[in-house]
Amino acid sequence: SAKHAMETCIHFLEAYGQGGPCCKEDTDWSYENSFLFADANEAYVSETAGVRHWAWERIGPGEYRNISNGISIRSNWGAVSKDIQSVCQKNGWWDGTSKFDWKRSVGTGGSVEGLESCGGREAAGLAHLKAMKANSDTMQPIQSPRWWIEQMADILRDEGSGIC
Repeated sequence: SAKHAMETCIHFLEAYGQGGPCCKEDTDWSYENSFLFADANEAYVSETAGVRHWAWERIGPGEYRNISNGISIRSNWGAVSKDIQSVCQKNGWWDGTSKFDWKRSVGTGGSVEGLESCGGREAAGLAHLKAMKANSDTMQPIQSPRWWIEQMADILRDEGSGIC
């Protein structure tokens, strides 16, 4: 199941961590990752930060979500790693009293700059998914799996947006 796959990924992250710098020039720059796990009933977005920190968000039936080279989970997370809130509070990225916002705390170090804007491939992905959902809602009968695969292939071919 999607949930089991997400939990397995989190288990390995906690046990072994993720590591290595993003580039040779800046060894302090670590790479965060996003994963999308889906099955016929539900989907999850899981995001990582640092070596062993993570958050996940459940995507319910009829909802859509994209992931695109950035932290995207906000305050609607289902769970976060054990110590991340204390790490964020200690570093001044979260006040410890407001609802914990994963993107604001982890993705921007407590800054509000850039939180609401979305551009490039993230914006293009959202626009494509919104249009695909609107099209599917107006079609009868419900589209075949092949139709969905063709729609996703079209999205992935959008070179102008930087998606591919």
